[in-house]
Amino acid sequence: MKFSLRALRVNAGLSRADVADKIGLTPTGYRRIETADGAGIKVKQFKKICDLYGVNPENIYLQDETENTNDRKEDKDGDNSRDNI
Repeated sequence: MKFSLRALRVNAGLSRADVADKIGLTPTGYRRIETADGAGIKVKQFKKICDLYGVNPENIYLQDETENTNDRKEDKDGDNSRDNI
C-alpha cells in the first residue's frame, strides 16, 4: 500500500511547518511538494522524509511525471477518491 505525503504527515501528528523544519525546507517549500504529490522533490529531501516517517521509499505515493492532477476523473458522485485519506 502506498501513502501520500499528506497522509503520512497527518498520521504522524505533524504540521507542515514541523516537517519542513525537520527536512531543512521552508514551510512554503514543503507545502509545494506535498500538494503536488512530490513533484519536484529532491532525492536528499525524499530520503529525509522516508527516515522521518520510518517508511520505505516504495511505500510513498509520488505523482508520475505523466500524470496531470487536472485530468483526474471523478467518480459518479463527483468525488475524487484519490484525494480522500
